[in-house]
Amino acid sequence: MRTTALTLLAFWLYMPASQAQFLASVDEPRIRTALRNGSTIVSVPVVNAAGTPVRASLLLEWVNPKDVVLGSGRSAATLPPGKSQIDLPLPITESSVWTRLRYRLTPETGTQRGVATVSGVVSLPQIADHVFELRVVQAGVAQRGRAVTIQALAAHPISRKPVAVDKWDAKLTVDEVALSPSKIAPLAEGIVEFTFDVPETMESDSNDEASLWVQAHAGDFVQELNDDLPLPGSVSARVQTDKPIYQPGQTIHFRAIVFDPQGKVAEGSQIRFEIADQDSETTHATKLVTSRFGIVKDDWTLPLSAGLGSYELKLKTQDDDVMATHIVRVSRYDLPTFSVTAKPNRSAYLPDQKPSVTITGSYLFGKPVPKGKVKIVHSGDSQWNPSKKKLESEDKNVAEGEAGEDGTFATALDVTEAHDEIKSSDRDRFRDEHYVAYYTDPSSGRTEQRRFDVRLTREPIHVYVIRSEDGGPLPAEVYVATSYAEGRPAQTTVELLQDGHKTAVQTNRYGVGKALLPPSLSDSLEARATDANGLIGTWKEQYWFNGAARLRLEATKSLYHAGEDVTLRITAPPDGPSDQLIVVHAVAGDTAVARQVAHILDHKAQVTFPYEPKFRRKVIFTAWGAPDTHDDRSNAAFGSKAVLFPDRSDLRVTATTDRAVYKPGERASLRMQVNSVEGKPLEAVLGVAVVDQAVLERVRADQEFGRRPWFACAFCRDDGEAEFGGIRLNDLYAMRPDTPVTPELDLVAEVLARGGGYVWSEEGETLGKAPKFPSVEEQMKQLKALLDQHYADTLEFPQDASALSRALGQPFAAARDPWGRMYEPRFSVVRDHYQIALISPGPDKLLNTDDDFVAGTFQRKYFTPIESLIERNLPKEDDYPATADEFKVLLSRNGLLLDSLDDPWGTPYRVSVKTQLSRRNIQIVSAGPDRVFGTFDDVLVANFNGSYFSRQGAEISRVLKEAESKKNVPAGQGRVPSSAAASRD
Repeated sequence: MRTTALTLLAFWLYMPASQAQFLASVDEPRIRTALRNGSTIVSVPVVNAAGTPVRASLLLEWVNPKDVVLGSGRSAATLPPGKSQIDLPLPITESSVWTRLRYRLTPETGTQRGVATVSGVVSLPQIADHVFELRVVQAGVAQRGRAVTIQALAAHPISRKPVAVDKWDAKLTVDEVALSPSKIAPLAEGIVEFTFDVPETMESDSNDEASLWVQAHAGDFVQELNDDLPLPGSVSARVQTDKPIYQPGQTIHFRAIVFDPQGKVAEGSQIRFEIADQDSETTHATKLVTSRFGIVKDDWTLPLSAGLGSYELKLKTQDDDVMATHIVRVSRYDLPTFSVTAKPNRSAYLPDQKPSVTITGSYLFGKPVPKGKVKIVHSGDSQWNPSKKKLESEDKNVAEGEAGEDGTFATALDVTEAHDEIKSSDRDRFRDEHYVAYYTDPSSGRTEQRRFDVRLTREPIHVYVIRSEDGGPLPAEVYVATSYAEGRPAQTTVELLQDGHKTAVQTNRYGVGKALLPPSLSDSLEARATDANGLIGTWKEQYWFNGAARLRLEATKSLYHAGEDVTLRITAPPDGPSDQLIVVHAVAGDTAVARQVAHILDHKAQVTFPYEPKFRRKVIFTAWGAPDTHDDRSNAAFGSKAVLFPDRSDLRVTATTDRAVYKPGERASLRMQVNSVEGKPLEAVLGVAVVDQAVLERVRADQEFGRRPWFACAFCRDDGEAEFGGIRLNDLYAMRPDTPVTPELDLVAEVLARGGGYVWSEEGETLGKAPKFPSVEEQMKQLKALLDQHYADTLEFPQDASALSRALGQPFAAARDPWGRMYEPRFSVVRDHYQIALISPGPDKLLNTDDDFVAGTFQRKYFTPIESLIERNLPKEDDYPATADEFKVLLSRNGLLLDSLDDPWGTPYRVSVKTQLSRRNIQIVSAGPDRVFGTFDDVLVANFNGSYFSRQGAEISRVLKEAESKKNVPAGQGRVPSSAAASRD
């Protein structure tokens, strides 16, 4: 026993400090903070395994990412044997989710030997429940003159659960005026709603953004957020003219409707109207004042000497800001006396069907143009002509003849070659072949023209797969549309194939079906549709799930009537939080009209929105909450669902004349009536343009052959004209309340209503975006220098952890991240580079979690050594090799067998040689990760450019120079050859 005791004594005397830490240690995972009177107290659990009390000193420091100590505290304590706890007040003076707590437990001088200093670093969010990230959201479009509501959420950086906040504050600065909230309403723990009363404005120089500031306090931890909220503040207008083309001497009749920043018609606004000619010189300017309907109008007569070209009409504010423009054309044109129509005998043609087309010439007053000369030209693909700086196409005459007395000419078209091209292509369901019909009136010699298309199709049924916003961890909701080649809806059975998984879909009488596709890594989707008669349509496409939705929102139906509530079922992915709070907004007409807080339990929730009178037309329900740490889709809703409330609010305009035909000089009478859909007369302002049909025919021809369309403007698009199965969105908006809604029609409404769900959302400081750590940057700089030196010495770039450790040695072994953990190397190939990424486990000290971040990245081209060898040998050649085989032979003569080398994915490289003029280009290409050449991931690893024909050219130049310099030679000799034959002689 004595020998044993002496041995143990020696062991304790010489034990390294690292092996003695178990005698007094800090139970780091159980370090916690608490709030006492609004100030942070840190509790540090300590374990004394020495068997006797130990006097020790505990030092705690708050440290920011720059390693600056923000606050510190020290406590001396006697540690009893076993477990104990040291509580130390340590107020947070500078709040950040990236703050770290650095601790050091040191034995006091003279205490028992073997008690070593214990130190470590922990992340503030890991030990504090009152720490939070701040996020704000605004649904719909914020508008001036209305209340703007903004929700704010304080969520714990790790658990993502809302954090109770002691105090909220916010300011919205609009046009340099700071607005305080008119109302602050808590919605749930950690969620609050601010309401700002934003005044109307007619200032033309008002900002299009408002500055938002939000601050939240939880004890002594404070977070704030500053960002710009979109707040449209500009006036706008829609401009019209009575016609799109004018001749010198004619009058331009102009009319516009002006809207204020709130989107209402602007009454009494002073507007400046200008017209600029083809040289951008202002030829007309005047000041106008809008009517109570927001209308301005003006007439201007073009001088007889007016230049020809495009004239720009500008509507400006008093501050000279352009609110709208419109283009008209001034030219000396001849109006047509007749028009041309082209009518193929089918809407679409299968490979076994031969098209025929009927061309008709008709005078504008209705009678046919008899015996006209007809020519049909096929327009080829357009190609850019750099010398003429325009697109040109190869045109080919395909038919000529004479029309009959009835002005018609019919002929067949040969499309065999085009059908063969479609059959061999997997990118086109159909192709439109473009033709031009020219018709010459024999009585006047004038020619008019008409473009027309002939649609060729591979198969009788076309299949379309329409994405939804779903994806990611949830099965993706997709829609399938099937139609016959001529456009009729096709009721079919569709089989979708992806990753070997088959999904069956039935499309209804509107040609629409719906399916759920499971999550898939494949980007290829195949579809096969079959109708009751055995007609088939197939399609294969690249299909990616956008994965924007993190929740699925489902409604019991898509078409609602006034007075009906909307109940939503909400599903969260199984790998997400099972218990979470979300805010669901109802947005109608770009305005948030209602909101509810939903509590998701066991990944499911249900919320009901009572009917609101503002539920009109499309109503989009969007869900929003605390996103994952590394989610960068700040302006995407967690999930959305759109439903329709028909409101029959469209106007019905009728126009009747007192007779159908007028003779020149007679007075025409036009009666116009504006009613609601229900037939109720309404007060309205109308604009009327009386235009010669010949002018519109000239405009049509100009549009078909390269001129700008008349009303080509951003304001003229009507989303309500979207159509599926012959049903327009506008038809559903105008649906009568007593219209029966079948499941088939409801599905069409679901497809037409899909989309939307945008929210404006911003976040403050978050664990998903690591700040700069100067200590980390310095480490990476040192390691990069060591890697560069290693490569210069060995031409080796490490491809595994052991090779990296050998290359970097002790500096890498000693490198630690801000929380005291080693970096994890990740090796990959990125295009033409080997890459090493050093990963920090982040604040939680665990790899492969949301707070991991890349501390440093190092790259080196993997083909560089081979490229250097090739570059040494190619300059030795007078001419670069003409073929890939010649290039490989050249390399083999110099000891390099290119065919024996594989790229990082195990595929031999491919060489291509191109000759252009006197230069040759040699490219070496890798097939990339998919190991297939000719795909999107191919990688150009080396590129060489050199001369071609240099030796022969130099010899020819030498011979010619000698010939020119000879003296006293017979006539005809000693001259530069004048032809190829003379050159050979």
